[in-house]
Amino acid sequence: MEKPNTLLEWARYYAGLGFSVIPVYTVDDSGICTCKKKEECKNAGKHPAINWQRFTKRKADDDQLLVWFDGMEHSHNVGLVTGSVSNNIFVIDVDTGQGKTGLETLDQVQMAHDDLPITATAKTGSGGKHIFLRAPNGFHVKTDTNLIGRGIDVRGEGGFVVAAPSRHASGNRYTYDMDDIADAPNWVLAMVEGGVTGSSDTHLQSTTTNPFGQYDDGREAVMMKTIVSTILSYYESTASMPTLDDLIEHGWPLYEMRVATRNGRTLEEDGRGISAFTEKAAYQLARAKRGDLDTLNHVRSKMEAMGIKENASGGYDESKETEQEIDDDYADGSVQTVKVLREAVRMAQDTEERRQTRLHLEDWHVGRFKGEPPEMEYLVEGIFPSGVPALLAASGGIGKSFALLDLALKVALFKGDDPFEVAPFAFGGRITKGGKVVFLTAEDSADSVHRRLAQISTRDELESASENLVVVPLPDATGAIALINEGMGVVSMTEHYHDLMDQLLNMGDVALVIIDPLQAFCWADVNADPKAAQVWWTAMSSICAKTGATLIVAHHMRKDGLRGITVAEEAREAIRGSTALVDGARLVYAMWAISGDAEIGPCKALALPLNKQSIVCGCVVKANDLIDRDVRYYGRGNNGLLEDRTAEVESARRREDEVSQEQIDKTFAEIELRWNRENPFSNASQTGDRYLVRWMTENIGMTKRAANKAMCEWIDHGYITIEMLSGNTKKKGLCVMHTPTSEIKEERGFVND
Repeated sequence: MEKPNTLLEWARYYAGLGFSVIPVYTVDDSGICTCKKKEECKNAGKHPAINWQRFTKRKADDDQLLVWFDGMEHSHNVGLVTGSVSNNIFVIDVDTGQGKTGLETLDQVQMAHDDLPITATAKTGSGGKHIFLRAPNGFHVKTDTNLIGRGIDVRGEGGFVVAAPSRHASGNRYTYDMDDIADAPNWVLAMVEGGVTGSSDTHLQSTTTNPFGQYDDGREAVMMKTIVSTILSYYESTASMPTLDDLIEHGWPLYEMRVATRNGRTLEEDGRGISAFTEKAAYQLARAKRGDLDTLNHVRSKMEAMGIKENASGGYDESKETEQEIDDDYADGSVQTVKVLREAVRMAQDTEERRQTRLHLEDWHVGRFKGEPPEMEYLVEGIFPSGVPALLAASGGIGKSFALLDLALKVALFKGDDPFEVAPFAFGGRITKGGKVVFLTAEDSADSVHRRLAQISTRDELESASENLVVVPLPDATGAIALINEGMGVVSMTEHYHDLMDQLLNMGDVALVIIDPLQAFCWADVNADPKAAQVWWTAMSSICAKTGATLIVAHHMRKDGLRGITVAEEAREAIRGSTALVDGARLVYAMWAISGDAEIGPCKALALPLNKQSIVCGCVVKANDLIDRDVRYYGRGNNGLLEDRTAEVESARRREDEVSQEQIDKTFAEIELRWNRENPFSNASQTGDRYLVRWMTENIGMTKRAANKAMCEWIDHGYITIEMLSGNTKKKGLCVMHTPTSEIKEERGFVND
């Protein structure tokens, strides 16, 4: 379809999509509203030009659109009523601009749940964003501010939005991309579900938070939303209904973290505690079982259409007396508290008390640390300690995943109890511990893993490692899974995390767990949110503490931070994410490709091509223990695997740094000649032809690195000094004080004949 041009064409286009279209006041060239209030209008160009409430129940016909919009381009903007009258289309309104956090919140919400589908969107005159979605027939979408998160409003039943090509007070026009309007995903429906369709209540309630991000208003609504969202998430994950205990276990901590107490009273004293939560949870479970929970019914229908059958043996068990009694008591919608409900409250309170870990200061007097400290235990000697979480960060294309797979295979094969067994090496260190390894990869398919294993192992080695090595290519297994998730502003461990923990504990003797890459398993914004990073490392540390395994998480470096890395500190700064992401890990290992002048020497020494990421540097850039922090050099082997070639590179560099007697004699003679001609050498690189290092590289065949090192040593030991040439010119330069003797040269490493 061609893009509409006139207001009438736009109005008819929207009507064809199913919208109820209304006229809205516009603004003049000065941004002043065309309503009677003129410049005093506080909502210029954004409020209806008619009594529009009747058009929330019925649509205007084409004759009415003709009256409103034909030939009156400067008289009206276009408004679209949302909700059931418009085929249940609703709008997610994302606020942007200075001091507004809508886009940031939208990113966080999508990371916590899933990406929104491709659908029609509009750009508002202020630069904001309207996202158009369709809800199922009969589903009531609430109209409210901050409904999905701070800076994200929803226009549903009884709401409307200004649409393209309307004029904004800023002078900008609204635009519309004309994509098809997609069905709203289930997680969005759970967030926007309101009351009964047709409600006349269009008041936009405002939800506020305290300085800790907790709700101190509308706590009952938060409680209900938490309960319904938990039921929905549980059902989508397990295809079964949760029990009341399940609902309390997963939903109560989320609710408790989001709401605040008032006037010094506890939530329980305020009628918003575990008792109220349990009552409402039981009631909603009964509604869900009767089929009265519209959101869940929609999910059930979709899952049935996909061939996913409800798991009758899991979750909600009708044979349990407690659930059956609750169903009976709540069948009429009452909220009485029966004996079994009070028992459930006590169970939930007991669970909460067990969850709290008490700190006993008396247990930790310094006398506890008497005697010899335990020796440091390593998985990879000097590099990766045993039983700690580590981050491995590298730029794209380096080969970190391949290197981690090689490490996994070597750990799985290593026995450690045979005195004649040769310990393998990885990441520049000797592997000291063998055992079971679990490698979770979200980026490689099963075929890719198969090919990589074939490149680095024999058939016999794969057979030997088969009992110890588990490699899970998630694209072919379960698809993406979240180990931590962010929902409704709270970051927490998921069911997938707890399931992984249980399986690792059941395996026993797990030496290494690898998660590749971080962002595929962490559905919270660890790159910007320190709280999310803290929860992630708490979860990873718990795996290490309970299994005794080393855990390595693969991560990326920032593309804008990769240029010119020369030292470990620069590599650490180049790691993507907040400082909490790096600081929270017990150890961080960084890898980066070298280029330019830094690449020439190592590539020459290893006979590798330039500019092909042939040489990769790696080192520990952060550690809480005594660790080898030396930079190591890796060359890419014929199979693409990075191999430690540090010894060869350093040997070549030592040879480059050696200065022959002939080179020293020529250099000192030239320094004296330049001094006598009143055009002395300088030790400053910005002095052009006077720069001594430049002359040495161009005239006596030395590398820039070796020439600079020699010059600095000669100055440090007083063989040449920086002197004033004369009082007239005030020019400074390098002057020979004395030439090193052969004995001194040999002693200080200047000469190798």
